[in-house]
Amino acid sequence: MSTLLEQYERHAVILGKEPGNLNWRQFGEVYDDERLPRAVRENLAKAREHPHLRAANGPFRQMVDGSICLVDQTAITGTTETPIFPVSQYTGWAPNQLRAGQKWQMTLYGVGTTPASGQGNITVTPRFGLSSSGIALGSSAATALVASATNLSWMLTQFLTIRTVGAAGLNSNAIGYGAFSAAAGLVTPGFVWGSSANVAIDLSVAGGLYIGFTLGSASDSFKALDVILESLN
Repeated sequence: MSTLLEQYERHAVILGKEPGNLNWRQFGEVYDDERLPRAVRENLAKAREHPHLRAANGPFRQMVDGSICLVDQTAITGTTETPIFPVSQYTGWAPNQLRAGQKWQMTLYGVGTTPASGQGNITVTPRFGLSSSGIALGSSAATALVASATNLSWMLTQFLTIRTVGAAGLNSNAIGYGAFSAAAGLVTPGFVWGSSANVAIDLSVAGGLYIGFTLGSASDSFKALDVILESLN
């Protein structure tokens, strides 16, 4: 049985067809599904009633069902790569769910704390997978943290594009790009990272958009307060 997201994606494609080819009655259960945000249902209703306005109505971005984070995440410490949030809970995908040409944007933010001295660096590593054994989509340089920070804000944005979908195994390709910014009292300056070429991934198994932090001191502490994952098309 199709998930709500899969049904929505299928009908988002249908919206792009000529009005004469649409069978709105057949797909009414999706447009009326109360699990979709109200604004999305209203836009879909407008598109159904006025198909010639579909480009103006959108919607153009869609929050993934279940990706909204309503509680502070557990703070991470230590000097080994650690996920800043549980991937399978907020940014996971089912086997064979992703398609070629699909673009995703993750936004997350939180706070960081460092000791009065010996604070070390921070390295950010995004991966396609569910753990630190996933496939890297690039990695940032180790960037110096600032001493004596107490719950100062940071924000991270990660993009992912599925370029090709192939047979089971590492036969699909993706690229990614990300950026990190923070209060001047925590990290100076901000930094970026990205894929330098296609990255081979396996879309036939469960995966996710993983973000790993590596901290330079056992006294450093970072915590995510919100995790947002959106499909851009």
